[in-house]
Amino acid sequence: MIDVCFTNAISKFHAFDDMREKFKASQATSVNLSGSHQFAGH
Repeated sequence: MIDVCFTNAISKFHAFDDMREKFKASQATSVNLSGSHQFAGH
């Protein structure tokens, strides 16, 4: 039972991490579109 809970927590964490990466990517894209290339580090 504990293993199942742990696995669920891990998968939730990975899903959150993936979401955060997508968010950062979309933020970088909108920054590029606004023309502030220095801020995005490109």
